[in-house]
Amino acid sequence: MLERDSRNDRRPVFLKSAPLPIRGWHREDAALERRQAVRDIERLIDSFRTIYPTVRIRQLKTLHPGADDDGLWFFEKPDSDLEVQIESSTEMCPFLIESNENDARLTIATIDQTIETLAQLLHLESLSGSR
Repeated sequence: MLERDSRNDRRPVFLKSAPLPIRGWHREDAALERRQAVRDIERLIDSFRTIYPTVRIRQLKTLHPGADDDGLWFFEKPDSDLEVQIESSTEMCPFLIESNENDARLTIATIDQTIETLAQLLHLESLSGSR
């Protein structure tokens, strides 16, 4: 709130008001609200599992969830040593993609491109049957 000082009209006086408490609101509520929004990573994983149901997908387990960066997921081809990791601390595009097959680091901007890149790096057959 801004009021004028009666001694000097040109000098504003800022009055602090106490923040209004929001009943029933907790920090956990904000975290839950953020989690309820569908993230790109969730859409990516759902789509990928639909197309390639045998691929194992797991998220890095952190020691301190919420404090440690847990924005790392591993995609593993069954019956193979191939593993691709994608990273995004925001769980949104773009994703940084790396494979244990080579030293390449790719930044992919969309979910569809990420699915295509994962399939290529894991040497998976496409829906049409080609590699």
